[in-house]
Amino acid sequence: MLLSRMDKMNDKEEITKILPKSEVWKNVFSLCMSCSDGENMALWGLYSIPYEKGVRISFSKNVMNKILKWNRKFVEICGANNKKIFPQEINLLDVLYVSKNKADLEYPYIYRRRNDNFISYDNFKSNSEIELSQLIGCIKNDAWRYENEVRLRVNFINKINCDKIKISLPEIDYSEINIMFSPFVSNEDRLKYINIINSINDEYKKIVYEESIFSGLVNLKT
Repeated sequence: MLLSRMDKMNDKEEITKILPKSEVWKNVFSLCMSCSDGENMALWGLYSIPYEKGVRISFSKNVMNKILKWNRKFVEICGANNKKIFPQEINLLDVLYVSKNKADLEYPYIYRRRNDNFISYDNFKSNSEIELSQLIGCIKNDAWRYENEVRLRVNFINKINCDKIKISLPEIDYSEINIMFSPFVSNEDRLKYINIINSINDEYKKIVYEESIFSGLVNLKT
C-alpha cells in the first residue's frame, strides 16, 4: 500500500488556507479512503479514470486493524534501496470537513465532524497548538463531505526525503477483501482482470467480487 506525502497531494486548501504552512507537512504521509457500506456514483466519476478500468477495493474492519498493528513496527521508504524506518505513529482518522464562518478571522472556518457537530477554529487555538497540529492531513472543505473520507496517516519525527512510503500487508484472510469493478467495466474485461489477480497468488482466489448496482444502467459519455 502506497502513501503519499501530504504536501504533495492534489487538495491544497488545507496547507494554504486552513492550517499554517509548516515543515511538519513533509513528515506526514497519507492514504485516502471512503468509509461507507454502499456505492457512491460521484466517486466512480471522479476517481475511476479511465472509467473502463475503475475498481473499488474494500477492507473489513478486522483487516484494517491488522494493517495498523502490523505497520507500527516499520514502514518502507520508496526509492531508498528498500530502507525501513520506524514511524512515530500510524492511525486511521476521520477527515474533518470545514466551511467558512467569519470573514474577519485569519482562518475563517468552522470544523464539522462526522456526526455534524461543529467546532470553531478559535476553540482549537485556545485549547492547544498541539491539538491543532495533530489534525494536519485530516481537513477538507465541506464541499467534499459526500466522500465520507478517512485517512490512513503515518507521521515521522523528522523529515523524510521521499514523496511516497510503502506499508506492508500482514497475513490476512483474503475472503475479507471485496473487489467491485466500475459499472463501465465490461463483463469480458471483468473476467480478464479476475483471472490476472488469481494468477498472482493462490490466496487472492479467496477475494470476494461484487457487481456494481449501476452495471448496465448508465451510459459512458466522453
